[in-house]
Amino acid sequence: MNAKVVSLLLMLLVSLRCNGQYNYDERTRKDKQNDAAMRKLLNATAVLWLRRVSDAPSFLLGTKCWYSKKVEYNGLAFRHQFKHLQVVLDTYPPKKGTAYQLVSIAWDAYYYVGPRNGSTSLVVHAFDTTTGRMILSKTYTVIIARETCFVLAFPEANGAYSSCSLWSTANGTRVDRLCFFAYKLTCDGADIRVYSKHCRTHPKPR
Repeated sequence: MNAKVVSLLLMLLVSLRCNGQYNYDERTRKDKQNDAAMRKLLNATAVLWLRRVSDAPSFLLGTKCWYSKKVEYNGLAFRHQFKHLQVVLDTYPPKKGTAYQLVSIAWDAYYYVGPRNGSTSLVVHAFDTTTGRMILSKTYTVIIARETCFVLAFPEANGAYSSCSLWSTANGTRVDRLCFFAYKLTCDGADIRVYSKHCRTHPKPR
């Protein structure tokens, strides 16, 4: 087992320990359903596509067509190949008529699903596949998880959410209505960007 995986497992074990005093039996039915649905989605072979983001974090700027596909499950974390297209300008700062190209970027991502403050959370650790450098390390709140979709939110200290994202599988042509409504309810009014335009699939709410 390489050093990166050992380090990741230690971080996840710390997360488990921090949440270890929580009584799982006291969790709501919704949270238990979110746990099960989230694990099922991450453990499936279907590709997960990023559809919409409100108040996008900086690492999403100049990108499109984000998707995540399972590689393996080690009993604790789900390992995925996390890929996207990065816009690379021929000149910077850009000028009128500046040409650009789209470069495919791959990350090695590890996901852990577990409780945090009573709600379902998704811990994400992503590494550059070329250098092994950690690119992303965040814990998201799972607002809702269904058979084909889920909504994530990044919590702030004051209880608000600084960013939200809507994900779904590529199997269907439409996003589950409950996921879409949960996204709108949690993230409505924020700067919303669509990340799946001109990609392989582009579902609409049903």
